Amino acid sequence: MILLLGLILIQNIFSWILLRLMGVKIGGHNVGFIKSFQVTLHAVTLSFVLISILVIFGAPTIGILLFALTLAILYFNLCPCLDTTVSK
Repeated sequence: MILLLGLILIQNIFSWILLRLMGVKIGGHNVGFIKSFQVTLHAVTLSFVLISILVIFGAPTIGILLFALTLAILYFNLCPCLDTTVSK
């Protein structure tokens, strides 16, 4: 379990850099390291589920897949450049 949290902490460093580069603001403030950790925990959950499904069905997986899926989830959910809301 400690190893898993260590991997998530390393993932959080990459997530924090990605969120800072995208200029994401949560609550009107730039994303800090702790808030980034909270967002990463939510995003990594879906990655774990998808990888678990792949392992159950015997599909080959690689170690970087967790990092790539988590960063993709963060990008597509939080990138301000992909905002599709229509303002009036």
